[in-house]
Amino acid sequence: MNQITDEVLERLVNQLVEAKTTLAKKEQEGKISRVIVNAHLKRLLRQAEKMGASPELIKEIEKTTRLLMRR
Repeated sequence: MNQITDEVLERLVNQLVEAKTTLAKKEQEGKISRVIVNAHLKRLLRQAEKMGASPELIKEIEKTTRLLMRR
């Protein structure tokens, strides 16, 4: 199993937030489906869990994912 540091996962979450802004714009333009965006967010969370992220960081990613899915 691959181990990944919390610092790397935090950077990934920050990049995800930036990407979400771009995806939201494309969604408004009708170029991408919200279902696809949400599937990618959930996939990131599963990958973080498999890579051995700390429970605290998993909770933070879950919180961020829920917030992003609401927008």
